[in-house]
Amino acid sequence: MISLEKIKLSEYFKEKTLNRWELLFDEWKIDDNLYFIVSGKLSIEKYTTIEKKDKKQLAIIKGWDFLWEWALSESNIKEVSVLALEETIILYIDAKKDFLKLMEKDPQLAKDILVQIISITNKRTLDSNKYIASVYEINKNINNIKQINYLEIFKILNKINLILKWDYILYLETNPIDDKYLSLKYDSRKNLKMQDILVKKWHYRLEEIWIEKDDRIIVKEIKIANEHLWNIIVWKKDNFSQNEKRIFLAMINSLSWVLKQKKILEEQRNIEFSKI
Repeated sequence: MISLEKIKLSEYFKEKTLNRWELLFDEWKIDDNLYFIVSGKLSIEKYTTIEKKDKKQLAIIKGWDFLWEWALSESNIKEVSVLALEETIILYIDAKKDFLKLMEKDPQLAKDILVQIISITNKRTLDSNKYIASVYEINKNINNIKQINYLEIFKILNKINLILKWDYILYLETNPIDDKYLSLKYDSRKNLKMQDILVKKWHYRLEEIWIEKDDRIIVKEIKIANEHLWNIIVWKKDNFSQNEKRIFLAMINSLSWVLKQKKILEEQRNIEFSKI
């Protein structure tokens, strides 16, 4: 385990405090620094336009993590921008000029840093592999749907829950008569059985569905043209990891296409019935 005090005392590391929304570095910049996050939270983002107007968040990293470890082997233009989501303290070292000096003066600290970097890199690789495999599996199931209906949607939700190994997943639709209520259509604990339970909205805690105060919940709203139509709620006893959230949101984005197609088909059927 790396000794934070040893890093702070090393003459080769410098300390920097970032205020909320302050950039650590921007995309297309160059430096040879290896960054160590002591505390706080950083957002890793990528521009989606050449004009640098819009960004997409790729990841969030927190304390006791490394950033830009590639500087140890090569100098590259930054492919992402990084900014602080809260006050963040970082330590950094010039990987080209000073890391070799550190290895000579304090080989144990240098070794601990390299071991930590290898461990974090391995975890990131495993997370990426899980992300790719999970999203591929859901998309494969969606592509195999022959008829869009509630049962097929519930099967996809059940598959999402099995992949992520969470406690349960709920699917609710906005009540067309009273927007203070939601209609619970699916509960993964009910073995694919269709539900039709009216529940009252209360800051996403549903009065008729017991949810403990210490539960961990993600609520994903799905809309069409800013009209809120569906809610996917997942529950887990432990905290969700960032990679789990990333996988879940990617799979729900795929599922949202199915839900939108279902609504289009229902509207088309209503039009046909009105002509009879």
